[in-house]
Amino acid sequence: MMGNEKLQMKQHPDRRSHHKRALTKDWILKYYLPKYFSGLRKKGCQKIVYLDAFSGPGRYDDESEGSPLHALQIAENLEEIMSDPFYRENLIFIFVEEESEVFQKLQESVEPFKKKGFKIVCLPTDGVNAVKNIINCIRTEVANPSQIGVFVYLDPWGLIGVDREIVLEVLSLRQFFSPSEVLLRFPPYLVCRYYKNSKLGPDWIKRRLGLSPEELEEVINTPEKTERHETILKAYAITIMEDHSKHTGNSLSGCAIDTVGGGKPYYMLFFSESPAGVSHMSDAMTKAFIRRQIEVEVEEHPIFKNEILRKFFSKKGKFLYKKAVQERGSKWPQYFQISLKELQIFKDKKVKTREDLLFSLLQTRIFAISHYAVEEALINLGAKIEKKQGLYAPIKWH
Repeated sequence: MMGNEKLQMKQHPDRRSHHKRALTKDWILKYYLPKYFSGLRKKGCQKIVYLDAFSGPGRYDDESEGSPLHALQIAENLEEIMSDPFYRENLIFIFVEEESEVFQKLQESVEPFKKKGFKIVCLPTDGVNAVKNIINCIRTEVANPSQIGVFVYLDPWGLIGVDREIVLEVLSLRQFFSPSEVLLRFPPYLVCRYYKNSKLGPDWIKRRLGLSPEELEEVINTPEKTERHETILKAYAITIMEDHSKHTGNSLSGCAIDTVGGGKPYYMLFFSESPAGVSHMSDAMTKAFIRRQIEVEVEEHPIFKNEILRKFFSKKGKFLYKKAVQERGSKWPQYFQISLKELQIFKDKKVKTREDLLFSLLQTRIFAISHYAVEEALINLGAKIEKKQGLYAPIKWH
């Protein structure tokens, strides 16, 4: 069974080129990682581990760049990382790739960054086992694991690699300085495909994702594809969150976003115990989604290219996120919007800060939320965010 999926993985076209849907996840990394790297440093974290368990070649045959190069370029472009010796010694990138030919390309792709002084480890092994072994190594051999922050990126071609046990294993590192965080690629259409496959079927799905045949049976037969996929995604996410809470006693939240472009649909899904982490990631996902929507619109209607670019990008090329949300809000998915009824519930619960509010909303809804939509809804409710900037700004309920 596992061999069948690995065969499909080797034949996947993304091994040769960077698919348009992948551009959404590229922007997610670009918007989130700077906050992650700098945030842990400011809090006094002593080591930061960035683990990409399914790295691919780094650079594809069509010269497009994959996730390893994006992560390294993000670090290289952050002035504080380049000027602070701490990062050169204590920010560690681990890239894992199983296929020998692809691994060789990966090594070649990251070599220039090694020469610039970045700490990079490339492992020619299976991504799932690599995650298990690295986590075990940190637990047993690091003198003071409480000083380490870990971000794990799971981007497999199939369902192998998003196993519930692997995700929970990473999230269970509670003795660490900062709650571990997981960003993963989740393809609900493969759940539908394997569920109907006589060689794999419901039991295989249950072992991988923790979803019972009874839970999935009705969902699989839902006629509307988007609704079917969203229900599968939510069921998987809620299973992870409930299992984590049961075993650790800690509150976990997550957010997800659909990708934009051609090809098979999939979601990027994020988990963390950190309210700030989940809130920042929700913002990064929303920003990436809306930016890709606009980019695709430019590609499909080149006649309006200059008009669209002038409206949503500054002269220096900065994406005008707030303006895009305000002007094009009706075009974005419903889960970006916030109803007054939802906010009233959290008012009654006496949620006091913007961070707490976003974390609570995302625990309920899973999908990414536009931060500007939240602020607009608060104003409509008669509440306001105090002058202090950032996620921790107090909310003044009326």
